[in-house]
Amino acid sequence: MPDGKHILFHVLYAGAEKANAIAIGDLKTGEHRILFDGTIPRYSASGHILYLAANGALMAMPFDGKGKVTGGAFPVIPSPGTGPEVNWIGTFGGIETAVSQIGTLMYAPRSFQTSELTWVTRDGRAQAVDSTWHGAFSFFSLSPDGKRLAVAIADRSGTNVWVKELDHGPAHKLTFEGRVSNYAAWTPDGQSVSYYTDAHDPHLHLWMKRADASAQAVSIPTKGNPVESEWSHDGKWLIFRTSVQISGKGDIFAIRLGSDTVAIPLAVTKYGEQDPVISPNDRWLAYSSNETGRYEIYVVPFPNASSAKWPISNEGGSEPVWSRNGRELFYRDGQGRMVAVEVTANAPTFSAGGSKVLFSARDYVSGASHRQYDVAADGRFMMLRQNYRGVQDSIIVVENWFDELKSKSNK
Repeated sequence: MPDGKHILFHVLYAGAEKANAIAIGDLKTGEHRILFDGTIPRYSASGHILYLAANGALMAMPFDGKGKVTGGAFPVIPSPGTGPEVNWIGTFGGIETAVSQIGTLMYAPRSFQTSELTWVTRDGRAQAVDSTWHGAFSFFSLSPDGKRLAVAIADRSGTNVWVKELDHGPAHKLTFEGRVSNYAAWTPDGQSVSYYTDAHDPHLHLWMKRADASAQAVSIPTKGNPVESEWSHDGKWLIFRTSVQISGKGDIFAIRLGSDTVAIPLAVTKYGEQDPVISPNDRWLAYSSNETGRYEIYVVPFPNASSAKWPISNEGGSEPVWSRNGRELFYRDGQGRMVAVEVTANAPTFSAGGSKVLFSARDYVSGASHRQYDVAADGRFMMLRQNYRGVQDSIIVVENWFDELKSKSNK
């Protein structure tokens, strides 16, 4: 804010019952106060707060600059699209804005984005999984038998886990509570899906639900804001990674549910660890860490992770995935290419052989905190390709905009 003592920000509530809200905070005391519903606030020297409404429209709210709303909101620029999906501004679209002290407005309507699930062969040939099925897809996981998919889909109610029969079968919504349920992982028997959710309090927790939605979700007893979950193939171990938003920046643990009272540390350092994935024979754990200053892939024994450690990548690496037969380890390198590394995982000790670049994955969505692809038993990769629809991205400049704003406020 101009006084240098306050800030404007928007609040995202853990539950889906409350709409996003705009608040003003006191930099000295740390206290804040909710002003009204909306997102992405910008203060204008004209004496207004510009913000995005739930339908994606740019609105102006009269404001005295000291914390008091002095009038009613009115539309400045209509939403660049229509439909319920516009409500999820961060994923689908909206309007980016900037306004100068002398009244020049710059704004950029965002294109609406959807994703398409795509099969990609080792040589990079792509084919849609189901060309009739589009949505704001994100993190997903193939079932152990490869016949179903658990995938997160965002809409106006938030982000929830869905289960789809492959390739062209029906899909059903699995989670309903909270604003965000994500990072789905299958139990080894293919009967249930684990995921993190904010449904029950502001902290994140792991829950599990039968994939056919025939029973209520149950809580998984873990601590530390867990988000990623991974199951050993014998069903005895749950491997989980804590949120990068808390102290420690993401650590990896394992616990035997029903017998262990305390989780054992697998990768717990001052650096960020993520993407834990266990080998098909349950003997080795691959993960990514930024201990060198950038994320690289490492493999450690499981569950005695401190006894040895093998670096796999050296030019950047993220999103490790084992092949179903355990003979290869895949990852994305620092240039966005899909890499395959030959590994020996059934001998008394682990060893990594030569690596091979398979194809460029730059055209497919990558995951900064969790993998955005999976690998089927036949060696095909399931990946996400982003589509754009609606308006084209552009930057529009309006001079003497304060005069236009004044005329709108008088109507």
